[in-house]
Amino acid sequence: MPALESPSVARLARGDMYEVFSVVDEDDLPDLVMKLKAAGAKDLVVVPLDKLIK
Repeated sequence: MPALESPSVARLARGDMYEVFSVVDEDDLPDLVMKLKAAGAKDLVVVPLDKLIK
């Protein structure tokens, strides 16, 4: 899964916005969400990952 190595970043059709997809450790979420919001992120989606096979 590439998102484990580095986030995927894509420019949205609007041109001045980006979508970022990444997989992070659940324990890091509270701090990461606060940092992302402080940096201007919005519409954060967190979904559970049932299984990860490396």
